[in-house]
Amino acid sequence: MDLIVLYRLTDPGCVPALKWLSPGIDPPVPWQRVIGSPGVISSRGPGTDGAQRQRDALEAEGVQVTDGRTGEMRVDLRTYGWFPNALEGQDGGESDADV
Repeated sequence: MDLIVLYRLTDPGCVPALKWLSPGIDPPVPWQRVIGSPGVISSRGPGTDGAQRQRDALEAEGVQVTDGRTGEMRVDLRTYGWFPNALEGQDGGESDADV
């Protein structure tokens, strides 16, 4: 199985900005891999199925998604997370993926 990288975005402005990306962007952004910082798939609101579609897409890639005590969908970021020390282009640092 290929390494599955889940992106943990801590800047609250990043995730809403993803919806403005062109669907034809190359390379495509793996939207299903964007997970909340505590490892929870964010709800899309009552009556929507976006969180379930994200779960289905992640499970199709081999990511284990579990149900939390209050019904939230969780991913173990210790297993599937990506935690770079510095992203490329920030202070000249390399990401862990480049090492």
